[in-house]
Amino acid sequence: MDVIKEFNHFIKQYKKLEFTQHVIEDLNIAEIHTIVVIGQQSDININLLAKIRHISKSAASQLISKLVAKQLVRKQRCDDNKTVGLSLTNAGQAIFNIHDEQQKYIVEQLELVFSGYSQREITLIIGFMKDVEGVWENLPWLSKELDHD
Repeated sequence: MDVIKEFNHFIKQYKKLEFTQHVIEDLNIAEIHTIVVIGQQSDININLLAKIRHISKSAASQLISKLVAKQLVRKQRCDDNKTVGLSLTNAGQAIFNIHDEQQKYIVEQLELVFSGYSQREITLIIGFMKDVEGVWENLPWLSKELDHD
């Protein structure tokens, strides 16, 4: 079926976008997303960063070390003298701003695409997306209740 072929191509392009939508200097996507989380949080430490990013504390610590070495993030002792707070340097804030501009551009372009469709068509598209999510969420081999006879 051609629609399945086109849909699979669409998904591949979307997956590729995940790694190419934010090309900023020599930073990888994990570093960029870490900068974004720090830029969005006023009081953040490595533990909270790990929780928000859904990564281990060790991975968060390694990312922070790289970003500190690149002079994009600074670590400072908090008032309790036990935790280490994280904040962006001016260079880190510049990266955060570039990411924000890129994100706004993508949203604006998508809004332009969607503006070419009627509300009825948008409703159909949303319904389609929910139906596909339902298929993905209900794959029988992902069910915990599978009978392993």
